[in-house]
Amino acid sequence: MPLPDDRDAFEAAFRAAVAAVLPSATVEVVARTLVVIKLRVDLDADRFIDVFFNSRNRRADLSLIEGGKRVFGYDNLGDWHCHPGRSTGAARCVR
Repeated sequence: MPLPDDRDAFEAAFRAAVAAVLPSATVEVVARTLVVIKLRVDLDADRFIDVFFNSRNRRADLSLIEGGKRVFGYDNLGDWHCHPGRSTGAARCVR
C-alpha cells in the first residue's frame, strides 16, 4: 500500500489500521505541523508505538518503545528497512 500524499490522510489511514488490530487502543497526536504528524499508541504502562510521517518527503518511521528504548523500528529512509531488537543498525526487511 503506497503512502498517502498528505498528513491528514496518513493519520486517518493509521487510525483505521490501529482500530482494525487493536480496537481498544487510542491514537494520540503528539505533534502536528503543516507537513508532519507524530502519533502515539499506548500499549501498556511500559510500551508504546510512535509513528512519524512527513508529507513533504513522504518519510515514515514506526518504532516500538519499551522501557524508554526502541526495541523495533521500521522506516523508509532510503528504502524500507527495519531495526530489529535494540540494534541501531539497519537490516533489510522482507516485504
